[in-house]
Amino acid sequence: MFLIPQDYWQVQETKEKGRGIFAKKDIEAGTIIGDYTGKVIRPIDEEVYEKDGDLYLMYYNDQASVIPDLIKPGIHLINHSCEPNTWMHTYKGHTLFFAIRHIFSGEEITVSYLLSPEEPSDKPSEFVCKCGSKTCT
Repeated sequence: MFLIPQDYWQVQETKEKGRGIFAKKDIEAGTIIGDYTGKVIRPIDEEVYEKDGDLYLMYYNDQASVIPDLIKPGIHLINHSCEPNTWMHTYKGHTLFFAIRHIFSGEEITVSYLLSPEEPSDKPSEFVCKCGSKTCT
């Protein structure tokens, strides 16, 4: 769910990542952009909801994950970047996305998904990063 007015953001297609969220107006650092909302499920049931390799499901803690309503545009459409312009903060059961720097009109709004392997491994990650940043990890 977006917490900034709709005239500040828009859904657009990207070259490599499908849909993404782009700023229609400048967004100041510290602005709360939205809250990751959806159906709360048990992490053991995540495979039922994850389809086609798309990453919409958010792990919250050992007892809960959140799957958003994929029909409506929302925070779940913010794509990953290794050089994000937003960050997440959990507060009283909410996962709030906020701008960590000035976001310029026309710029894609991004966040680090903080993906890590389930267990230490010499195998490469199954997640293929398409962020295109110079410091892509």
